[in-house]
Amino acid sequence: MTASCIVEQVSRLERFFVRRDVHGLEDADGYQHTSRDKLSRTQLNAHLRGGIRLGAHTVAIDDTVRWACIDVDKDTLPAGISGKAAGRNVVRRLKAENFSCLVERSKSRGYHVWVFFNRPVHAWKVRLCLQTLTKDAGLPKLEVFP
Repeated sequence: MTASCIVEQVSRLERFFVRRDVHGLEDADGYQHTSRDKLSRTQLNAHLRGGIRLGAHTVAIDDTVRWACIDVDKDTLPAGISGKAAGRNVVRRLKAENFSCLVERSKSRGYHVWVFFNRPVHAWKVRLCLQTLTKDAGLPKLEVFP
């Protein structure tokens, strides 16, 4: 990966980190904790290279979000529904409501469905909306962040 590619990806990744004063950090032993140290570009670069694992706090200080994530894990699915089918169902419901979303494979071999907003939206509204959407899709146990 070239340096210019890393810088471009870092600037995009910074959109996920709406707060720079707090973030999740995993230490060498796999222990995850909240760090109150200021998030740096060096850490973001290390995260992109796979050197460290960071976690973004979704909610800004003013209780708004610019993105949300629905976690599709096999242990939260009704019997007989695969993760792939559940992910497709969630995406179909989101698109029917005119949400913009992306899907990625998660570390646990499930899926993350990312939802993006053009402007900050109150976190409680996003959470309520997405929880209602997942229930309507027949997937009431999916985790919704925020």
